[in-house]
Amino acid sequence: MSLSRAGARAIVIYCGLMMAISAFSVDITLPSFPAIQAGLGARYEFVQWTITIYMAAAGIAQLVWGSASDRFGRRPVLAAGLGIYLAGCLIAALAPDIAVMLAGRAMQGFGAAAAIVLSRAIIRDLFSGEELARNLALATAIFAVGPIFAPLLGIAIAAPFGWRAIFGVLAAF
Repeated sequence: MSLSRAGARAIVIYCGLMMAISAFSVDITLPSFPAIQAGLGARYEFVQWTITIYMAAAGIAQLVWGSASDRFGRRPVLAAGLGIYLAGCLIAALAPDIAVMLAGRAMQGFGAAAAIVLSRAIIRDLFSGEELARNLALATAIFAVGPIFAPLLGIAIAAPFGWRAIFGVLAAF
């Protein structure tokens, strides 16, 4: 498959956005911790666990998604991962208590790991040599912007719409 220059650039940008999903999903919730605590009637320490659970699930799941995509193909495995991520977003948004919130965040992390692993694999599949290095650098630069803007976007969403809306935005992303 040969790609036009614009098509290749679009794929690299998409992969950069997929790389950013994980960091974005963590940082966008940080300003809303007090509201989540109050909304779920949970201790603050348990709200902080939403980050730990997310990161642990994402770390473990990376071991699964890479080999699964080698065996079953990039597209179906990425679709499965993003579907799990979406389900986790919806569970977290609708969580009646902190236990359900933690389960949703674990699902988010598990699903987001597919995007983390496969974004790099897709770029590696399409490019080599200097072109690979240049495109990985572009995708990484896009990834790096996410944590900068995520807390600002999180507060901009939560202030008028409440903390649950953050997970709706993540699901749409």
